[in-house]
Amino acid sequence: MFTELAFDDFRLVEPFFEGSDHSLLFSAILESNSPAQVWVDDESEPQSVFLWDKANNVFYFLGREGNVRFNREVQTLIERRVSTELEIRRRPYFRIRATSELWEKIAPSIFTSANLTLGGYLFFAHRKPVKRGWRSKIPKGFRLERIDEKFLYGTQLKNKKFVLGEVRQMWPTVDRFVKFGFGSAIVTAEQVACWCTAEYVSRGKCGIGIETVREYQNRGLASSAASAFVEHCRMNSMEPHWECSAENLASKRVAEKVGFVKEREFRVFHGRFK
Repeated sequence: MFTELAFDDFRLVEPFFEGSDHSLLFSAILESNSPAQVWVDDESEPQSVFLWDKANNVFYFLGREGNVRFNREVQTLIERRVSTELEIRRRPYFRIRATSELWEKIAPSIFTSANLTLGGYLFFAHRKPVKRGWRSKIPKGFRLERIDEKFLYGTQLKNKKFVLGEVRQMWPTVDRFVKFGFGSAIVTAEQVACWCTAEYVSRGKCGIGIETVREYQNRGLASSAASAFVEHCRMNSMEPHWECSAENLASKRVAEKVGFVKEREFRVFHGRFK
């Protein structure tokens, strides 16, 4: 029977995520550091799994592909509930991670109410040391700050709301980020120019969210914020990971510049409901 799992039952589908790059996501979900919903075909013995990563709006298909009844139920869920919720939240864009070639063929027939395009995605692990001297490359007029409770609630920087917005998107609560997350920012006297925040945090590993305000791009700020972030990870026995679209050459360059190495490339659907 098609069922949405309660959080306490999420471990029923843990075997579907083991030994893969998306185990990073599921470990964070299990530790209550990333919001998600999970549906299965059979609560007592799941064979097919549909997971909604509500932080980055990514839908995962795992397990048995040719489960016609399950696939039909997911399609109904998407049309009657998911698409409406995304419209209310004003987040129309999403990705689909089909974890097998057959799921990749099936996914478009389930998301019939969306426009989909297929593209590459890259997954990096940190393998090389951060280059020394990166602090000296922060341009004059900018400074490095740690993103913590004081930064989020105490500073008066004009566009701090964008950092708060990202934290609220990626974490169940801001307080949860303050307790278990961390980040680095490059700021001017008046505003945040670039920020790098921890996401998908679990014991000993995390993902990275990074953004530079348009007017401050191409000045090396992302590399400085990422270097500070990675140094913090290494000092706290945390292994950072990086993901980006294969077409995002700027993100790929920053990742490689601070010591990340591509581990794998996979394909995802990028979508928006019609």
